[in-house]
Amino acid sequence: MKIKLFNKQVKEIFSGENLKGHNILILLPEMENIINNLQKTPDEIINRVIITKIKEKNTKILISATVESKGGEISGYIVNLFQMAE
Repeated sequence: MKIKLFNKQVKEIFSGENLKGHNILILLPEMENIINNLQKTPDEIINRVIITKIKEKNTKILISATVESKGGEISGYIVNLFQMAE
């Protein structure tokens, strides 16, 4: 799953790295479970808090995700990431 666009917080979470074209499942393996759940319930918005290691530092992230659809088929995913205070 390739990243096309990202919110401002994503750039801050990943220290300004350009993430366009990166696979989000490699950056955040925790997303796989969220994507699987969205495929089962595409009308839902899923919110999850995860703690993951980014650049050797534990980071607490709120993930908000839903599907993008065209013609009743899933065409992509809309995912927002927000870094949470520790």
